[in-house]
Amino acid sequence: MDIKPASELGDRDWSELPLAALTSLFAKLGAVDILMGAGLVCQSWLEAAKSPCLWREVDMSYKACYDQEEFVEKDAGVMCAVAKVAIDRSDGRLEAFLGEDFVNDDLLKSPSLKRLGLITCPDVSNEGFTELLTRSPLLEDLTVRCCDKVEGEAYVVAARACPQLRRLAVYKWRYYDDSPSSSSSSSTMWGFIKCCVKCNDVLGIASMHGLRELTLVHSAITGEELEAVIDGCPHLEHLRMVHCWNLVLHDALRAKCARFRTLELPLTAYNYSDSDGDYFYVVDSDQD
Repeated sequence: MDIKPASELGDRDWSELPLAALTSLFAKLGAVDILMGAGLVCQSWLEAAKSPCLWREVDMSYKACYDQEEFVEKDAGVMCAVAKVAIDRSDGRLEAFLGEDFVNDDLLKSPSLKRLGLITCPDVSNEGFTELLTRSPLLEDLTVRCCDKVEGEAYVVAARACPQLRRLAVYKWRYYDDSPSSSSSSSTMWGFIKCCVKCNDVLGIASMHGLRELTLVHSAITGEELEAVIDGCPHLEHLRMVHCWNLVLHDALRAKCARFRTLELPLTAYNYSDSDGDYFYVVDSDQD
Protein backbone atom coordinates (compact mmCIF):
# COMPACT_ATOMS: atom_id res chain seq x y z
CA MET A 1 0.00 0.00 0.00
CA ASP A 2 1.32 3.38 -0.98
CA ILE A 3 1.56 5.86 1.88
CA LYS A 4 1.06 9.44 0.89
CA PRO A 5 3.60 11.93 2.16
CA ALA A 6 2.41 14.38 4.78
CA SER A 7 2.59 17.21 2.26
CA GLU A 8 -0.18 15.56 0.20
CA LEU A 9 -2.54 15.02 3.11
CA GLY A 10 -3.32 18.69 3.49
CA ASP A 11 -3.44 20.70 6.69
CA ARG A 12 -5.21 18.98 9.58
CA ASP A 13 -7.69 21.06 11.54
CA TRP A 14 -6.81 20.12 15.10
CA SER A 15 -9.75 22.12 16.41
CA GLU A 16 -12.07 19.44 15.02
CA LEU A 17 -10.72 16.67 17.23
CA PRO A 18 -13.53 15.02 19.25
CA LEU A 19 -14.04 16.37 22.75
CA ALA A 20 -13.32 12.95 24.28
CA ALA A 21 -10.00 12.75 22.43
CA LEU A 22 -8.96 16.23 23.56
CA THR A 23 -9.93 15.50 27.13
CA SER A 24 -7.88 12.29 27.07
CA LEU A 25 -4.86 14.20 25.77
CA PHE A 26 -5.23 17.04 28.27
CA ALA A 27 -5.36 14.52 31.12
CA LYS A 28 -1.66 13.88 30.50
CA LEU A 29 -0.83 17.56 31.10
CA GLY A 30 -0.43 19.44 34.33
CA ALA A 31 -2.87 22.07 35.55
CA VAL A 32 -0.67 25.01 34.54
CA ASP A 33 0.04 23.50 31.11
CA ILE A 34 -3.69 23.40 30.43
CA LEU A 35 -4.56 26.76 31.93
CA MET A 36 -1.68 28.70 30.41
CA GLY A 37 -1.21 26.73 27.19
CA ALA A 38 -3.40 24.06 25.64
CA GLY A 39 -6.68 25.54 26.83
CA LEU A 40 -5.94 28.82 25.04
CA VAL A 41 -5.34 27.41 21.55
CA CYS A 42 -8.91 27.70 20.23
CA GLN A 43 -12.54 27.60 21.31
CA SER A 44 -12.94 23.81 21.04
CA TRP A 45 -9.76 23.23 23.06
CA LEU A 46 -11.01 25.69 25.67
CA GLU A 47 -14.26 23.75 25.98
CA ALA A 48 -12.30 20.52 26.45
CA ALA A 49 -10.11 22.22 29.06
CA LYS A 50 -13.22 23.02 31.11
CA SER A 51 -14.16 19.37 31.58
CA PRO A 52 -14.49 18.74 35.35
CA CYS A 53 -12.82 15.33 35.05
CA LEU A 54 -9.51 17.10 34.32
CA TRP A 55 -9.58 18.97 37.60
CA ARG A 56 -9.98 16.28 40.22
CA GLU A 57 -6.27 16.60 40.99
CA VAL A 58 -4.52 19.98 40.85
CA ASP A 59 -0.79 20.21 41.56
CA MET A 60 0.48 23.80 41.52
CA SER A 61 3.67 23.30 43.49
CA TYR A 62 6.87 24.73 42.07
CA LYS A 63 8.08 21.21 41.38
CA ALA A 64 5.07 20.55 39.15
CA CYS A 65 5.47 23.91 37.40
CA TYR A 66 9.24 23.77 36.84
CA ASP A 67 8.84 24.06 33.06
CA GLN A 68 6.49 27.05 33.41
CA GLU A 69 9.08 29.59 34.54
CA GLU A 70 6.99 32.59 33.53
CA PHE A 71 4.10 31.38 35.67
CA VAL A 72 6.24 30.63 38.72
CA GLU A 73 7.71 34.15 38.55
CA LYS A 74 4.28 35.81 38.68
CA ASP A 75 3.09 37.38 41.92
CA ALA A 76 0.97 35.46 44.39
CA GLY A 77 -2.24 37.21 43.31
CA VAL A 78 -1.92 36.00 39.72
CA MET A 79 -1.03 32.47 40.77
CA CYS A 80 -3.96 32.38 43.20
CA ALA A 81 -6.34 33.57 40.48
CA VAL A 82 -5.15 30.84 38.12
CA ALA A 83 -5.55 28.22 40.86
CA LYS A 84 -9.09 29.46 41.52
CA VAL A 85 -9.98 28.84 37.86
CA ALA A 86 -8.72 25.25 38.21
CA ILE A 87 -10.72 24.69 41.39
CA ASP A 88 -13.87 26.23 39.90
CA ARG A 89 -13.59 23.96 36.85
CA SER A 90 -13.63 20.91 39.12
CA ASP A 91 -17.30 21.71 39.79
CA GLY A 92 -16.99 20.66 43.42
CA ARG A 93 -15.22 17.40 42.60
CA LEU A 94 -11.65 18.39 43.44
CA GLU A 95 -10.06 15.47 45.31
CA ALA A 96 -6.39 16.47 45.54
CA PHE A 97 -4.72 19.88 45.74
CA LEU A 98 -1.08 20.88 46.26
CA GLY A 99 -0.16 24.56 46.40
CA GLU A 100 2.95 26.48 47.31
CA ASP A 101 3.40 30.04 48.64
CA PHE A 102 0.37 31.68 46.98
CA VAL A 103 -2.53 29.83 48.66
CA ASN A 104 -4.84 31.91 50.89
CA ASP A 105 -7.99 31.31 52.92
CA ASP A 106 -10.36 32.25 50.09
CA LEU A 107 -8.90 29.56 47.85
CA LEU A 108 -9.43 26.76 50.35
CA LYS A 109 -12.96 25.71 49.45
CA SER A 110 -13.51 22.14 48.27
CA PRO A 111 -15.68 19.71 50.27
CA SER A 112 -14.61 16.63 48.28
CA LEU A 113 -10.90 16.88 49.13
CA LYS A 114 -9.12 13.62 49.91
CA ARG A 115 -5.52 14.89 49.65
CA LEU A 116 -4.25 18.33 50.58
CA GLY A 117 -0.71 19.70 50.60
CA LEU A 118 0.27 23.25 51.57
CA ILE A 119 3.89 24.40 51.27
CA THR A 120 5.11 27.66 52.83
CA CYS A 121 1.74 29.43 52.60
CA PRO A 122 1.95 32.49 54.90
CA ASP A 123 -1.51 33.73 53.85
CA VAL A 124 -3.29 30.62 55.16
CA SER A 125 -4.58 31.46 58.63
CA ASN A 126 -5.31 28.97 61.36
CA GLU A 127 -8.98 30.00 61.24
CA GLY A 128 -9.26 29.57 57.47
CA PHE A 129 -7.48 26.23 57.55
CA THR A 130 -9.67 25.02 60.40
CA GLU A 131 -12.81 26.04 58.50
CA LEU A 132 -11.63 24.03 55.49
CA LEU A 133 -11.11 20.96 57.67
CA THR A 134 -14.64 21.16 59.04
CA ARG A 135 -15.90 20.93 55.45
CA SER A 136 -13.55 18.11 54.38
CA PRO A 137 -14.88 14.90 55.95
CA LEU A 138 -13.32 12.80 53.16
CA LEU A 139 -9.76 14.01 53.79
CA GLU A 140 -7.30 11.09 53.92
CA ASP A 141 -3.88 12.66 53.32
CA LEU A 142 -2.71 15.98 54.79
CA THR A 143 0.70 17.65 54.42
CA VAL A 144 1.43 21.02 56.05
CA ARG A 145 4.95 22.23 55.32
CA CYS A 146 6.22 25.41 56.95
CA CYS A 147 2.85 27.20 57.20
CA ASP A 148 3.54 29.36 60.25
CA LYS A 149 -0.06 30.17 61.15
CA VAL A 150 -1.38 26.60 61.09
CA GLU A 151 -1.06 25.06 64.53
CA GLY A 152 -2.76 23.88 67.67
CA GLU A 153 -6.52 23.94 67.30
CA ALA A 154 -6.30 23.02 63.58
CA TYR A 155 -5.03 19.53 64.43
CA VAL A 156 -7.65 19.07 67.13
CA VAL A 157 -10.32 19.96 64.55
CA ALA A 158 -8.71 17.63 61.99
CA ALA A 159 -8.99 14.73 64.42
CA ARG A 160 -12.67 15.43 64.96
CA ALA A 161 -13.79 16.53 61.47
CA CYS A 162 -11.70 14.20 59.28
CA PRO A 163 -12.35 10.65 60.51
CA GLN A 164 -10.84 9.13 57.35
CA LEU A 165 -7.45 10.83 57.80
CA ARG A 166 -4.78 8.19 57.28
CA ARG A 167 -1.59 10.15 56.56
CA LEU A 168 -0.29 13.31 58.24
CA ALA A 169 2.99 15.14 57.62
CA VAL A 170 3.87 18.33 59.50
CA TYR A 171 7.06 20.24 58.71
CA LYS A 172 8.00 23.30 60.74
CA TRP A 173 10.60 25.97 60.20
CA ARG A 174 13.83 25.60 62.14
CA TYR A 175 14.59 28.99 63.68
CA TYR A 176 18.01 30.14 64.79
CA ASP A 177 18.96 32.54 67.54
CA ASP A 178 22.48 33.88 67.04
CA SER A 179 22.94 34.49 70.74
CA PRO A 180 24.77 31.45 72.17
CA SER A 181 22.88 29.35 74.68
CA SER A 182 26.01 27.77 76.07
CA SER A 183 29.75 28.23 76.10
CA SER A 184 30.45 25.37 73.70
CA SER A 185 31.96 26.32 70.34
CA SER A 186 29.51 24.09 68.50
CA SER A 187 26.52 25.88 70.04
CA THR A 188 28.02 29.23 69.12
CA MET A 189 28.48 28.11 65.53
CA TRP A 190 25.10 26.50 65.05
CA GLY A 191 23.06 28.91 67.12
CA PHE A 192 20.17 27.92 69.32
CA ILE A 193 17.43 26.00 67.51
CA LYS A 194 13.80 26.73 68.33
CA CYS A 195 11.56 23.87 67.25
CA CYS A 196 7.99 24.83 66.61
CA VAL A 197 5.62 21.85 66.70
CA LYS A 198 3.84 22.79 69.88
CA CYS A 199 2.29 20.60 72.54
CA ASN A 200 -1.29 21.38 71.50
CA ASP A 201 -0.41 20.21 67.98
CA VAL A 202 0.63 16.88 69.45
CA LEU A 203 -2.55 16.61 71.52
CA GLY A 204 -4.60 16.91 68.33
CA ILE A 205 -2.48 14.30 66.55
CA ALA A 206 -2.94 11.88 69.44
CA SER A 207 -6.70 12.06 68.78
CA MET A 208 -6.38 10.93 65.14
CA HIS A 209 -7.31 7.35 65.91
CA GLY A 210 -7.36 6.15 62.29
CA LEU A 211 -3.90 7.46 61.41
CA ARG A 212 -1.63 5.01 59.55
CA GLU A 213 1.36 7.20 58.73
CA LEU A 214 2.87 10.16 60.61
CA THR A 215 5.81 12.42 59.75
CA LEU A 216 7.00 15.23 62.03
CA VAL A 217 9.99 17.37 61.05
CA HIS A 218 11.59 19.96 63.37
CA SER A 219 9.20 19.03 66.13
CA ALA A 220 9.66 19.82 69.81
CA ILE A 221 7.79 16.64 70.72
CA THR A 222 8.98 14.84 73.84
CA GLY A 223 9.11 11.15 74.57
CA GLU A 224 6.01 11.37 76.77
CA GLU A 225 4.08 13.17 74.00
CA LEU A 226 5.16 10.63 71.39
CA GLU A 227 4.01 7.85 73.70
CA ALA A 228 0.59 9.55 73.90
CA VAL A 229 0.44 9.70 70.08
CA ILE A 230 1.31 5.99 69.79
CA ASP A 231 -1.31 5.05 72.38
CA GLY A 232 -3.93 7.26 70.70
CA CYS A 233 -3.26 5.96 67.17
CA PRO A 234 -3.56 2.17 67.42
CA HIS A 235 -3.46 1.69 63.62
CA LEU A 236 -0.24 3.67 63.11
CA GLU A 237 2.21 1.67 60.96
CA HIS A 238 4.72 4.20 59.65
CA LEU A 239 6.41 6.75 61.91
CA ARG A 240 9.02 9.28 60.77
CA MET A 241 10.51 11.79 63.22
CA VAL A 242 13.26 13.97 61.72
CA HIS A 243 15.29 16.56 63.64
CA CYS A 244 13.15 16.19 66.75
CA TRP A 245 15.70 17.46 69.21
CA ASN A 246 13.70 16.97 72.42
CA LEU A 247 12.89 13.34 71.80
CA VAL A 248 14.61 10.96 74.21
CA LEU A 249 13.81 7.27 73.76
CA HIS A 250 13.48 5.26 76.94
CA ASP A 251 13.15 1.48 76.88
CA ALA A 252 9.35 1.44 77.23
CA LEU A 253 8.96 3.84 74.31
CA ARG A 254 11.35 1.81 72.15
CA ALA A 255 9.27 -1.27 72.91
CA LYS A 256 6.11 0.48 71.76
CA CYS A 257 7.85 1.58 68.55
CA ALA A 258 8.75 -2.02 67.73
CA ARG A 259 5.31 -2.60 66.20
CA PHE A 260 5.85 -0.20 63.30
CA ARG A 261 6.52 -1.44 59.77
CA THR A 262 8.77 1.57 59.09
CA LEU A 263 10.40 3.69 61.74
CA GLU A 264 12.70 6.72 61.64
CA LEU A 265 13.72 8.27 64.95
CA PRO A 266 16.54 10.43 66.34
CA LEU A 267 19.36 8.38 67.79
CA THR A 268 19.55 10.57 70.89
CA ALA A 269 18.46 13.95 72.12
CA TYR A 270 20.05 16.52 69.83
CA ASN A 271 23.67 17.34 70.47
CA TYR A 272 25.24 20.02 68.31
CA SER A 273 28.17 18.91 66.22
CA ASP A 274 30.70 20.50 63.89
CA SER A 275 29.80 17.96 61.23
CA ASP A 276 26.55 17.41 59.38
CA GLY A 277 26.69 13.65 59.52
CA ASP A 278 23.94 11.07 59.43
CA TYR A 279 23.83 10.55 63.19
CA PHE A 280 20.63 12.56 63.44
CA TYR A 281 18.27 9.64 62.93
CA VAL A 282 18.05 5.94 62.27
CA VAL A 283 15.82 4.06 59.84
CA ASP A 284 14.52 0.67 60.88
CA SER A 285 12.31 -0.95 58.23
CA ASP A 286 10.52 -4.25 58.55
CA GLN A 287 8.49 -4.58 55.34
CA ASP A 288 6.13 -7.47 54.74
